[in-house]
Amino acid sequence: MFFLLFLLLALLIEGSATTLPLTFIVLIVYTILKRDERILIVGFIVGLILDILTLNTLGITSLFFVLFLSLVLLYEKKLEITSIYYLVLFSFSGALVNSYLKHSDNLLLISTLSAFIAVLIFKTAVSINSKSQWQKE
Repeated sequence: MFFLLFLLLALLIEGSATTLPLTFIVLIVYTILKRDERILIVGFIVGLILDILTLNTLGITSLFFVLFLSLVLLYEKKLEITSIYYLVLFSFSGALVNSYLKHSDNLLLISTLSAFIAVLIFKTAVSINSKSQWQKE
């Protein structure tokens, strides 16, 4: 529920008001936290919706989401992906590639802000998850 709410909010904000890859950030954080391969299907569908909202070539964002999330899932077996360093590395590099593909200005600023927002969302999600686990016990 928390993930879907964040994803919908990010999709609406990115589709209407900002050039920050908020949807990508939420997808990366969910992938790191849950390690669920079904996120590839969600990423594909959300990418298509985002392309329609932003009037981009249909399928470019979907392809980027699926390839990058596959890369994150591939490295989960080799690295400790729940660390902040891993999150910063993947969110920064993914935002950099995404901004380049969309021909955005200020690539480094957008990538840095994206990494910072990813850390904030990750910390919030971990906090909410730990509180809900604590309340269940």
